[in-house]
Amino acid sequence: MFLKRKAFVIYMLYHKLILFSLVLAITISLANASIFYNVNAPKEIQAGKWFNVSVSASSNESTNLTIYSYVYKELNVVSQGWTANKKEIMLEPNDEVNLTLEDLIKYNTEDGIYNLRVRLKYNDQMINETVQVKVYHEAKIFEENYLYFILIVASLIGLGLIFLSRK
Repeated sequence: MFLKRKAFVIYMLYHKLILFSLVLAITISLANASIFYNVNAPKEIQAGKWFNVSVSASSNESTNLTIYSYVYKELNVVSQGWTANKKEIMLEPNDEVNLTLEDLIKYNTEDGIYNLRVRLKYNDQMINETVQVKVYHEAKIFEENYLYFILIVASLIGLGLIFLSRK
């Protein structure tokens, strides 16, 4: 009887050890899931206009992936917001997902060099891919030259009318 009970206890411990090892192995494999990604972002962005950031991502394990982008300088975000274009997807092993993140630079943003960051979050990990972009306003040289021409013509007509009225 004593030997049967001892064998049963060893049998139960053996199964608990196997179950614990299995849970540990699954936890370690999920924690080591790797994300492979590629980001394609514009080098220049016009203020007040929409732009796209293309991201392709794949993983060697099933994982939930949260991805978004924003444009900022210091602590000031100049795109629609920190997480305005956030997307959440489920990545299956060895499947590649292609995403397009759309955003808009605020119209009153000053010209200059800003940071565009793409953030990927998965399994309590975070990847930041940051590139510098130039933000500019549309040059209105043609419109300004056209207005200057109209002002010069109007001034010449006005001077001509004054000269004719004095005769």
